Amino acid sequence: MMAPVAIRLDFGDAPWDAERKLGAALFVLGALLVTALLWLGVATARRTDQLEADHAARLKRQSQIASHFAPPDPLVLKQLAEANNTVDALSVRWDDLFVMIEGAGSKGLGLLSLVPDPRNHSLRISGEAKTLDDVLAYVGRLDQQPVLTEVALISYQTAERKGSPSVEFTVTAKWK
Repeated sequence: MMAPVAIRLDFGDAPWDAERKLGAALFVLGALLVTALLWLGVATARRTDQLEADHAARLKRQSQIASHFAPPDPLVLKQLAEANNTVDALSVRWDDLFVMIEGAGSKGLGLLSLVPDPRNHSLRISGEAKTLDDVLAYVGRLDQQPVLTEVALISYQTAERKGSPSVEFTVTAKWK
């Protein structure tokens, strides 16, 4: 068994010794620290509430602004796409393109059609030549043009025009 321990109770009539003064000072310091932490917690909570209110107000304004804009009408979108295609077609420097394609030609070769696609920057050239060698030479000259890429002979066939043989061909290319 344990020996009984004497408990010293101080009812305030004893003199203030160093131990008692240190205890009182620590109590006051602790009380001040708790008060400061409570004040800081309250200030942080108020600031958080203010920031949340500001954020909610901003979201409300943005949703009000967004609600004024209706989703675009599919017909309007189609008309815009057509207008953009027209602008693309008008902005191509056709003269330079035609002169370059015409300049790559030679005798014995005639161009029948030239179908440009401004959206894809592609060309489809149809023509007729006396021989397949003329066609291949023309494709080579087109491939040498600085503004054309991906030049390819996609089809050809022999035919007879006015009693003499000819080669009908189709070439595709992309322009820069």
